[in-house]
Amino acid sequence: MVLIDGVEGSLNDVQSNDIASISVLKDAASAAIYGSKAANGVILITTKTGKYGEPTVNFSSDIGWQSPTKLPDYLGSYDYATLYNEALENSGKAAKFSEEDLELFRNGSDPFGHLDTDWQDLLYQGSGFVITNNFGISGGSDFTRYRASINHQKQEGIIKHTGKNEYNGRLNLTLTPKKWLTTNMNLSYTQMDREQPNNAYVGGGIDQIIRQANRIAPWIPYKNEDGTYGTISDGNPIAWLEMGPQIDYLRKTFVGIGSVQVDLMKGLNVKALVSHRNVESDNSEMNKEIQYNPSKYHGPTKLLEDLSSSTRNTLDLTANYLSTLNEVHNVAVLAGYHAESFDYKRTTAYRENFPSTELPNLDAGSTNGMKNSGYTRELNMVSWFGRINYDFDGRYLLEANVRADASSRFAEDNRFIFRNSTK
Repeated sequence: MVLIDGVEGSLNDVQSNDIASISVLKDAASAAIYGSKAANGVILITTKTGKYGEPTVNFSSDIGWQSPTKLPDYLGSYDYATLYNEALENSGKAAKFSEEDLELFRNGSDPFGHLDTDWQDLLYQGSGFVITNNFGISGGSDFTRYRASINHQKQEGIIKHTGKNEYNGRLNLTLTPKKWLTTNMNLSYTQMDREQPNNAYVGGGIDQIIRQANRIAPWIPYKNEDGTYGTISDGNPIAWLEMGPQIDYLRKTFVGIGSVQVDLMKGLNVKALVSHRNVESDNSEMNKEIQYNPSKYHGPTKLLEDLSSSTRNTLDLTANYLSTLNEVHNVAVLAGYHAESFDYKRTTAYRENFPSTELPNLDAGSTNGMKNSGYTRELNMVSWFGRINYDFDGRYLLEANVRADASSRFAEDNRFIFRNSTK
């Protein structure tokens, strides 16, 4: 579970330049206050806020290149063919390669008939170039503190036709009209656009390209002497790569958080926090047809459009009390209420038999065999929770947690679950 400024989110929602602190809760007692979602631990992220003083402007730009740190060291054609023959003979089968074949693999005198293809070298031809720009301004007075930032990152992958273009904006504003009253507004927006190539025989992205490049034999030609592609039964991973980017993932995320905290008396405060998180995804996956050589074809061209949106609204009401008695008894009490609603909608559309691989629009595909689907989901949850911490003179510690959750996923008569922990 990832909580950003007290609201559930994703690590993709925040840039490293905007992070003030990160805490990780791993033990059951610490995570118990957050319910079943925290079963595998909690990551607490706090973003930077403005500080008292004159406006401060920061700008940074980082440029770098990435490369694989460690790649498998595969056998060349001669060693591979020799061991392949041995494996066949041990199974009682005839050898695949003659002594003449092995010698041609060894001396490299037949570059098209007995070649030694380095598929790893052909795969990792991307520049790995990364540029990140960050602009921020912050400041504050006795009544107002603010911080605004804009981030942009463009990344080219270590495999060609892979990359990311991302924009982030964030505004943190804190108002303290009275000593006992603090209000906060936190707005953020992220737009991430990623592209990657696709494989021609099953689709689904770059995974199969990497898989095939790690299993195809080195004696298979990347290209034949006539310029056509060499293939195995599944095709040719570098041929897929050379068809260019075919998959585009566009994700837009907006998060708005507002809170009001009132200090009722020394050591006692109450806080109300509301949040709205909206995620819009527009994913397009094209699977282009390809004629590798006169005897090998994959097709026809296919296109899948996948649109989804989700909205999560939350309300948190908490009360905190801190007290020290006789300078040795320290007590901290937390009581709270949490409510959230989650709405999700997804629509997909599919067509194939396109007249050209350069027309990534559904209307260009044939209506024969076209498909569409979609569904919606609505979920709600309410929770009550509490925690007591006691320590005596900093030497003896006691903590007790209790939480009750009710979810619309379950039948009305069985919606509640209660948890407690002590340590």
